[in-house]
Amino acid sequence: MIGQLSGLSFNQPKFCSLPAWNSVGITFATNNIISGDPYSLFITSNNSIYVVDRSASRIYIWLNNSFYPTITISNGLSGPRSVFVYNNNNDIYIDNGNSNNRVDKWILNTNTTVPVMSINSSCYSLFIDTNNTLYCSLDSYQIVVKKWLRDNNTTPITAAGNGTVGSAANTFNYPNGLFIDSNFNLYVADCLNHRIQLFYPGQSNGITVAGATSVNTTITLNRPTGVTMDADGYLYISDYYNNRMVRGGSNGFKCIIGCSGGGVASNQLRGPRYMTFDSYGNIYVADTDNYRVMKFIYSNSSCGPTTTGLTSITSTRIIQSSTTSMKRSTTILSSTRSSTYSILTTHEPIQSRSTKAVIGYLIQCLILFILYI
Repeated sequence: MIGQLSGLSFNQPKFCSLPAWNSVGITFATNNIISGDPYSLFITSNNSIYVVDRSASRIYIWLNNSFYPTITISNGLSGPRSVFVYNNNNDIYIDNGNSNNRVDKWILNTNTTVPVMSINSSCYSLFIDTNNTLYCSLDSYQIVVKKWLRDNNTTPITAAGNGTVGSAANTFNYPNGLFIDSNFNLYVADCLNHRIQLFYPGQSNGITVAGATSVNTTITLNRPTGVTMDADGYLYISDYYNNRMVRGGSNGFKCIIGCSGGGVASNQLRGPRYMTFDSYGNIYVADTDNYRVMKFIYSNSSCGPTTTGLTSITSTRIIQSSTTSMKRSTTILSSTRSSTYSILTTHEPIQSRSTKAVIGYLIQCLILFILYI
């Protein structure tokens, strides 16, 4: 069973200690719907799905569990790479920096756009924290910038990185995916340094929490492009060149999706750039180099008994005759809200067939006796 942190526009599920997902995915969308390559995606807390198609300069939106996209945004966009949705699907923040040098807020119910951040190139990733601060990773400039959305000034400030390529604690080599937790800690997928960097608030030096150079090396990454987190602080990483999704924390990481190598099969990925959750804990992956979006179902049985189970109820019947007593038991399976198995025994007297036959014979003899008299 999963829970969910409240007050967020995206899904941050709370799982048990050892969650698992079906290794065979379901194709949610492919190039018969998405004309180009799915670069990233976003799922709101009410399960509206947004897919960024960079090569076609479009944002596809599935509202209210629709089978096909209900809205497509394309006007004025130039090669968008990321999207973040805020305020109950109404405010859509879109990277429009490729040639337009800005991040736009698309107001859905009025179908209008407002520039909110001025940038020099496109944002690989966008994120808005709970303090209404918008973050953008400018990978070609080797920095992460931020801006408070309640300030009308569209010029951002640097949040991490010093603008030079490097592997030091204060530098990046193409910063990609972003995540900011409830304590305003910044996580960055430092792609070509093959690591995930953690920056505490106000700190310019990052700590490597995943990758070959981490303090406790538990996994080797190859060009990670995305990072997100569940409600218990476990990281989920899009390991792009290893064609897989990994999950873990301070005690280690393990592969959860795409663990049989890259490819086109339903249990494989090829160049996955981004992943996110729906409210049920299912994982959606932008399987970019396969030109598709894949859905991997969360296994409710992965953590033992669930909240719904089968209870075994035994009903015992007593069969009586003039000379012997016998017991007959039957087992009934019924649904219950408890995962504990219990036994309920009931007793019901039943008259046997032999007793009925003796009584019937005596009645017939009595009738014949009366007629003879």
